[in-house]
Amino acid sequence: MKRWLPAFLIVVLACLPLVLGHARDPLLLQDSDTRVALEAIRERHSPLSWFASDWPLENHFYRPISTLTFEADLAISGDDAGGYGRTNALLVAASILLVFWFVLEWLGRPWLACGSALLFLLWHLDVGPDVFGWVSAMGVGVALVGAIRRFTCGERPTLGMLGPPTLAALLGFGLASELGGVSLLSYRMLGWIPGRTASTMTVFVLLCLAATARFLRQARLAASAEARPSTRLDPETVRRLAERASPLDLPATRGTVPTVAGHRPWVWAGVALVSLALALGSYEQAVMVPAMMLVLALTSPRRPGPMGMVWPAAAWLVLGGYLALRAGVVPTSASTYQTQQFRFGEGAWIALTNYLIPAWTPLWSAWHSLAAVGVDAFLIGTVQRGVIALASNVAIVVAAWKDRDGKALLAAWLLSVLAFLPMAFLKPFDHYHYLPMAMRAVSVVLLIQLTLRWWLTAVALPARQAPPRPHPEFGSPHHP
Repeated sequence: MKRWLPAFLIVVLACLPLVLGHARDPLLLQDSDTRVALEAIRERHSPLSWFASDWPLENHFYRPISTLTFEADLAISGDDAGGYGRTNALLVAASILLVFWFVLEWLGRPWLACGSALLFLLWHLDVGPDVFGWVSAMGVGVALVGAIRRFTCGERPTLGMLGPPTLAALLGFGLASELGGVSLLSYRMLGWIPGRTASTMTVFVLLCLAATARFLRQARLAASAEARPSTRLDPETVRRLAERASPLDLPATRGTVPTVAGHRPWVWAGVALVSLALALGSYEQAVMVPAMMLVLALTSPRRPGPMGMVWPAAAWLVLGGYLALRAGVVPTSASTYQTQQFRFGEGAWIALTNYLIPAWTPLWSAWHSLAAVGVDAFLIGTVQRGVIALASNVAIVVAAWKDRDGKALLAAWLLSVLAFLPMAFLKPFDHYHYLPMAMRAVSVVLLIQLTLRWWLTAVALPARQAPPRPHPEFGSPHHP
């Protein structure tokens, strides 16, 4: 049995209630956007025509792939709202399962992939950050236990001695603020039919990133096989006996035969590029995927080799082709809807920094309190929360920098920032956060792991200096 199969089955079982309990309210089809879209689809009655025109709402968006999901529901379910709700739920479940596959391909750790998928699923239930306040209290408790144990062991109170307990408490604060997610997802993704534009895109983006991660790994194995051919078997036998590489395969060494099957890396390169094209045809947010693929190549756990580093440039060619096609099919001028939605200035900056620096919102409130009240504002809870939030963010970066999984944590964090970047310049809607939160789930699970390690370090007994060895040692011959 595959080592990842039990973890995958847990995710599948967790998704079943989400799919079986899908939205069925007839009001699903009474939303203005849904009603107009379905009327336009009925009137045109030509599914392939959406590849050469604006999408049904005619507000200058090129979304033929996500429009086809409306076409399919209209053909299968007609006016049955439950059919549309079921499709939304299936797209959400597919996104959750693909989070599992992406993490498995990227990091090769089944239970980390399982945790990321389950956390992403939990965020669909709109569990707010207040539910996880106990994590902050636990962090403070761990810090107190760690400090007391150090004092009772006879250590003098120094800044270095208080370092692990303090860091453990700050990581607890940071983790508590991240566990609740950035936005609510339930209504827009499950109870609002047009929200499937974001989930359809997310399905193809995660498929693209998973295929990219597999390509990078297999490209490295192929490079290793060419650089160090096996001396035990002839090349034809090695090629014939090679097995399909998996995320859990050991890297090639001098004494092993690399597991690589001919030109299979390029098959996954093709899957990634096709998935990218489908994502771009689903929702405009996918324009950031080539940059996300580049981050994967630069932060791969193992160096992918020259082929793996050069190939992501092909994604930019796909993006250029999409932009040219879109300019020829959809009007390049902004529609009335787009003009109403664009925003620049302070609002866009705050929305983006909420991803880049999670402490930004409490810190912003603290700054305004300081400006209004002065130094006395440090007695106000708002300012204290802002200072603690900033310190917790710094602690996460410092701890991640020292941790063996810190590179992956910071990379997943950056992926979520890139995914949200173009949406920061639009008035906020919850479905804008769908793909970014899928990436964010990976970084938060890595943060859980990092926090637990530091909690154990904080409560562990401090290291003691070994006693000096006698000179000469007992029983050793005398040396002048």
